[in-house]
Amino acid sequence: MKIIEEIEKYKKNIKNIKTISLCMMTMNNEEDIEKCIKSVIPIIDEIVIVDNGSTDKTIKICKSYGAKIINNTWEDDYSKPRNIGIKACKGDWILRLDPDEYIENEETLFNIYKMVSGSKDVMAFLFPILNLLKKQEEIKNDNDWALSETCRIFRRRDDIYYQGLVHEEI
Repeated sequence: MKIIEEIEKYKKNIKNIKTISLCMMTMNNEEDIEKCIKSVIPIIDEIVIVDNGSTDKTIKICKSYGAKIINNTWEDDYSKPRNIGIKACKGDWILRLDPDEYIENEETLFNIYKMVSGSKDVMAFLFPILNLLKKQEEIKNDNDWALSETCRIFRRRDDIYYQGLVHEEI
């Protein structure tokens, strides 16, 4: 993969290499989880999964990528498992993705790595999220998707955590 070579070259030219933890909350996501993990594997240093009771192959797939699995009992609170996950992360930065999300291209991936490596005073980054309202193959016009922004990467710090039962935010 060309991106891995580019990232390695970039790392040789920077003073403070930053580590990135992928942190996800899962429950029966075997159809999506591998695509998600594969899309970011070149820039992440660890994978932390908070699983809310999967009965399919989700955990097995995550373990095949070396993920640390934390079993959680679901309590109708999205912030609780997210906070459990970020407390278990060891990286300088935390990349939070949902299992059905992925980074679409290598250029974006490399730019994410450069952003966190070059940032001194930035605590977090907002990302545009393309929300598909239909299956990808059924998208025909602008009414079939919606664009939103959300925090997807942030520094690992004790004073950065999630709040909100449903629409949890940093």
